[in-house]
Amino acid sequence: MFYFYSLLFKIAHTLYAGNVFRLNVKKLIFRTFLLGFMLSAMANLSLAQSLDEENAADDGDLHPNRITIIANKDVDTESLSTVDVRSIFAMRQRVWPSGETIKVFVFSDNNPTHVRFTKQILNTFPYNLRRIWDRRVFSGIGQYPTRLNTEQEMIDAIANTTNAIGYIQHEYLTDEVKVLVVNND
Repeated sequence: MFYFYSLLFKIAHTLYAGNVFRLNVKKLIFRTFLLGFMLSAMANLSLAQSLDEENAADDGDLHPNRITIIANKDVDTESLSTVDVRSIFAMRQRVWPSGETIKVFVFSDNNPTHVRFTKQILNTFPYNLRRIWDRRVFSGIGQYPTRLNTEQEMIDAIANTTNAIGYIQHEYLTDEVKVLVVNND
């Protein structure tokens, strides 16, 4: 943190004193870039800490913003391991244990529920998940999951599609779909 403040001081002092030419322009550009990078990293850290605090407020109860994995009521499975969830949403696991083909539904990459899902449940970022899908599709061994826009569309699609799986914020949960418990293995 000390380096951050000393870097900020050097840039401000150089600019204030009008000594831009005394300092090598490359150094000034590098320091400015480094400062921007550090500010960005601090903002990301602050966002991550606020998400952690939000998760810590859970206290074991079902927090309304908690992501819940849902499936069609006809799906035989009651729980999945985190490895299974990652495999299903990465489109690597294509069938349920009963042998039925899985139909995966997701939100668009910039949807807040999707961002929270990828970070909290899959422990990755939306762009990483998108890269996995792209690789599988472009290599000819997979297909994209079906993208939806709203929580209600997700519930309707899961309820009306056999062997479907998806996710929603817990506050939108209805009895039209089945909740799958995720076991942290």
